[in-house]
Amino acid sequence: MHNGDRQYLKTIFQPFGQTEADEPLESEQREIDILFTPDPEKAPAANHLGLLGRLAATPAAFEFFSHPVKPHEISNSLVKILDLNEELEGNATEENRTLTEAELAHLWIFTPTASAAVLADFGATLDLENWMSGIYFLPKGLLSAIIVIHELPPTPETLCLRILGMGEVRKQALQELSQLPPEHPIRSTALKLLEQFRTSLETQPDLSPEEKEFLMELSPLDSQPLVPEEWS
Repeated sequence: MHNGDRQYLKTIFQPFGQTEADEPLESEQREIDILFTPDPEKAPAANHLGLLGRLAATPAAFEFFSHPVKPHEISNSLVKILDLNEELEGNATEENRTLTEAELAHLWIFTPTASAAVLADFGATLDLENWMSGIYFLPKGLLSAIIVIHELPPTPETLCLRILGMGEVRKQALQELSQLPPEHPIRSTALKLLEQFRTSLETQPDLSPEEKEFLMELSPLDSQPLVPEEWS
């Protein structure tokens, strides 16, 4: 996960609960990109984030890949969530209580694209009755899903995520953002996040080619106020 991507997700969820980047796991030297624990009093306010707000309703581990996710990367992410939930259950046992299902962390793997073969190998399937297209759930006991960013419907609800896509998907998302009315809550949120994201990238000495391209694509937004009055 690029530092900028990590900062972007951390910035999104920070107002609504506890957010830890590169969270170490006790079992081995493995780290989760973003571990999010919602604050019950603040979590409802995340609804304006669209799909991301829905993901923030429960404890969550976020793994982000800026390239098409590979089988071994999915496997490594699954080991992390299994280890994490084992730790959570162990902590609950030490406190003489039973961990509820709502307290278990869910794994969300973000990838721009994923081949049908890779998804099939992990038994990942859509749940269109309850979720939108582009979200592939692994078998229920794994508490995990793969979110294929380029397959998400082009709606305001997915805008904050499609900004993390590649090529035309990201360009379209940025164009949609610029065309949203000033009072739209997603616009206000996304512009603030992008300002913080850009500031974070500009302070880093070594940017990847993808990150440099992203900064260039943000230039057309310079003519718009990145911090609306309600955020100031």
